[in-house]
Amino acid sequence: MTLTFRDADRSGGRPRPPHDPVLPTARTARPGAMAFLGMLAFAAFTVWGMAHVVGAVGGFHEPRASLAMVWLASFLLLWWAPFAWLERPVRATADEQVALDSLTVTVQVPVYNEDPLVLRACLDSVLAQSRTVDRVRVVDDGSVDADGEPVDYGGIRDAFLARAAGHGVEATWDRTANRGKRFAQMHVLAEDDADVFVTLDSDSVLDRHAVREGLAPFASPRVQSVAGHVLVLNRDANLLTRLTCVLYLPFTRGLRSAQSVLRRVTINSGTLAFYRAQTVRDSAGAYENEHFWGRPMQMNDDSMLTFYALLKGDTVHQPSAIVFTLVPERPRHYFGQQLRWMRGTTVRHLWWLRYMPLRGVVF
Repeated sequence: MTLTFRDADRSGGRPRPPHDPVLPTARTARPGAMAFLGMLAFAAFTVWGMAHVVGAVGGFHEPRASLAMVWLASFLLLWWAPFAWLERPVRATADEQVALDSLTVTVQVPVYNEDPLVLRACLDSVLAQSRTVDRVRVVDDGSVDADGEPVDYGGIRDAFLARAAGHGVEATWDRTANRGKRFAQMHVLAEDDADVFVTLDSDSVLDRHAVREGLAPFASPRVQSVAGHVLVLNRDANLLTRLTCVLYLPFTRGLRSAQSVLRRVTINSGTLAFYRAQTVRDSAGAYENEHFWGRPMQMNDDSMLTFYALLKGDTVHQPSAIVFTLVPERPRHYFGQQLRWMRGTTVRHLWWLRYMPLRGVVF
């Protein structure tokens, strides 16, 4: 992976990119020898554990029973490891690529109090795609400064709209009252007639081929959503960001990859995700007005859209659709983020238990 978008001063717990950032790039490598050796070790561990399970069942021995319980717990936690190794990027055939190129693609970027330089880099990366998108819908969700005054994104907005026109991309920039990310998304997507919607966070930067790669799985008519592969942009900022980068790996190229092999990814990352547009349009009204025990739910928007996609078909991960995102650099910001994610994921688990088929993979 090559990262060339870094450094500069910091504010608000995350870095400010330079005035003329070079957009980051990365490539996806096939699982190598180390991954294969890891699978062999997993297989050996399984055989060893099964031997103790058989021994424990055949005649109860306290040490063997204890080892059997350790093996069982470990297997339940590591079930995804062999599946994850099987994941490969989806590649479209020539005929499929013709159909994919004909799709109308809309990218939606919700903005709230975003650093102007980060926002500019995000929008630049959308217009720099090797597969040109058809529309970009930016919605400022009522951004305000420390004094409660509207944030002035006028310079960025005007430059972006001019550049989009030069690329032949239809672009809009709306400002709405602050109601949350879901309302900002559906403000433009509920009536947009595109074939595929791309949701992109405003603090994220796309690899040049992210859209092209993310569209490839839609060659299968059963695919309803595609999760992008998330990398940490500011990984070298401090120890916390380095640890966050390490934690992302088992969730992206581990658990999510394993779920993708089973075609049942349960949570797309809101950082970058692709959806059949009709799936999103059909959820208009319910999606932005979700409640739990009478309280409005604005967190975990990504898992809710993935939930709608799961009800209609397959949900997969495309490891070659790469996006770089900024992660918190201060513990207070990090734990606040994790608390929001975990609260939302807890609610979503209840939805899965209620609506997913009892004999299905997700349940």
